[in-house]
Amino acid sequence: MIQRAEPHKLLVSSVLNWYTYMMMRLVSTLLAFLIILIPVNSYSNPKVAEIKQGQKAPYNGILYNYEANAVLLASKEKGQLECSLQLKHSAAKEKAKCDMLTSTVKASLEATEKKYGAILKIKNNQINHLEKITLDQPNAYSHWWFAGGLISGVALSLGIFYAAVKVQK
Repeated sequence: MIQRAEPHKLLVSSVLNWYTYMMMRLVSTLLAFLIILIPVNSYSNPKVAEIKQGQKAPYNGILYNYEANAVLLASKEKGQLECSLQLKHSAAKEKAKCDMLTSTVKASLEATEKKYGAILKIKNNQINHLEKITLDQPNAYSHWWFAGGLISGVALSLGIFYAAVKVQK
């Protein structure tokens, strides 16, 4: 038997679904605006002012002398150079690995070619040897003729003897 939902439960369910849908739209719209606006407000304008010793700083912040500034600039260049060197080293290492694998495969291929070349040479020599043997003795079946004649003679002799014994009885 099919159970039907009561009408007021259907109304409550549809209102809850509509409310959930509207809340999700509101939250997603709010998040979209926040994602767009937050990065714009977080940018600040860097300020640079050269001051002399004993002079008051025009703003709050960190003051660097020329040596500290040189260290900061050099550290950036040093980082770039280190990264470049590591990249070159990794590329050279991978190229060496690739070259080693290539030479190993080439050596294996050459060894396999030599091996199968030797096997092929032995096989061809065997075939030539067997051809030579068969061509040197064409139709040399004399031993078979002898064996066949001997067997035929014995069989014929036994047959005649058997027939002679049968005729006498």
